[in-house]
Amino acid sequence: MSNYSNVHRSTPWLKISFLFLICFHFFNCQKISKIHHFPHNAKWQNFKEGIDFVEIENGTGAVSKKDHRIKVHFSAWYDDGVLFDSSVKRKKPYAFVIGIGRVIKGWDEFLLNKTAGSKYYLKLKPEKAFGDGQSDQVRPFATVIFSVEILP
Repeated sequence: MSNYSNVHRSTPWLKISFLFLICFHFFNCQKISKIHHFPHNAKWQNFKEGIDFVEIENGTGAVSKKDHRIKVHFSAWYDDGVLFDSSVKRKKPYAFVIGIGRVIKGWDEFLLNKTAGSKYYLKLKPEKAFGDGQSDQVRPFATVIFSVEILP
């Protein structure tokens, strides 16, 4: 009987500890991934023809330079809000060499000379994104919206 009462008395602490861990994880994850939600009612600024942006956070890290490798976390939506790709969901950042045509034009042009730690929403017209839909995974002639976080 003694063993049962000891286990029974410790159960509330286990429950409280478990709830604390779940709450901590939930709120911490929400904070980290807040940018990776579709930007309803965003106040877009024009960067250049075919590229609009919203700056969420200006980073303080290294500046991206042509021919340098950078890492980003991103989520990608069609302009109707349908998510079609996300490095965040895969839990694997995307790395590439900037400024030499290895990624879509909008990324090559906009992300050049930006600081690590910066976070943006980008709205890219088809000519700065995937054009006529270069793969079966992307709608042809789609305006695409990205959340992009440049990682250190």
